[in-house]
Amino acid sequence: SASLLQKPSGKEANASAAAEDAPHIIGLRRESVPIYRRGKIASFKTSYSGVLSVGYPPQDFRVVFDTGSAHIILPAVECKSEACLANNRRHYDQRKSTTSLPINADGSIVHEGDNGEQVTIGFGTGDITGEFAKDTVCFGKGQTKDEVLRLKKEQQHHEEIAALIKQESLRIHDYQETQMSSSDGMEVVADHSPMCMEMNMIVAIEMS
Repeated sequence: SASLLQKPSGKEANASAAAEDAPHIIGLRRESVPIYRRGKIASFKTSYSGVLSVGYPPQDFRVVFDTGSAHIILPAVECKSEACLANNRRHYDQRKSTTSLPINADGSIVHEGDNGEQVTIGFGTGDITGEFAKDTVCFGKGQTKDEVLRLKKEQQHHEEIAALIKQESLRIHDYQETQMSSSDGMEVVADHSPMCMEMNMIVAIEMS
């Protein structure tokens, strides 16, 4: 077990616990499609979509968060099926992503010159045939290196201003009692930044 010198203070422990409890928020958009029966709207089919960014530089996609599917499925730039070309649909280009790797179903890397495994999955409304890939997937809009650097500078600027305000306040008020009470009811702030991880995907080369 940690010694007393290694154990965080009550204030630090509360701050750490608050950071762990902070929910990660991904903005979703509700989309409803009318279902017609005998020429009249009988009901609505509702789905919730959100933005994913894949690879680096990030390629953004609006996807349906369908809990009935076990894979992230993206149309490949090579897909020329009618379903892939409909509605100016965006396509994933592995060659433009420096973090992309072609893989097999078991996660093993497909080496240059070898053919990777393919899979066909049937859904209620059609089929997809695709290949496996591994890449960095960010839930929420991805950020370029310049954007990350700019956000870090803005955060540092805000922290400096907050430190100055706190320093000025401490001159006027005795904040000891206030800090004791506020640490007990510390506000949990939601995290809206992109949450990124390496994931396996299916890159569709045929869709119907």
